[in-house]
Amino acid sequence: SEFLGSGRTATPGGIEQMLARVRELGCNFVRCAHYPYADIFARAMDRAGVLWWEEVPVYWLSMVHRPPQLDLALGMLRDMVVRDWNRASLIIWSVSNECAGAGDGKA
Repeated sequence: SEFLGSGRTATPGGIEQMLARVRELGCNFVRCAHYPYADIFARAMDRAGVLWWEEVPVYWLSMVHRPPQLDLALGMLRDMVVRDWNRASLIIWSVSNECAGAGDGKA
């Protein structure tokens, strides 16, 4: 997501603007982009009752299933789970979105 006036930095005002748009569209679910969101975003989703999908910033990596990329991805996932494991609004964690595979014809 891009927040008006702050880019990818989640601010209380930017989050409220996004939530206003979500409500206007009649949505109850938000898929977030390929990077971790600030804790204020998670708390706002809980308060608003909007479900969301959080992703580890691992994308377009050809060797994500091998060290050191695998270790980095698992570490980022661990950090997200530790921080957000008890969020009422968080329903999906995602890892390795849009990765190109190993380059050997195997995904």
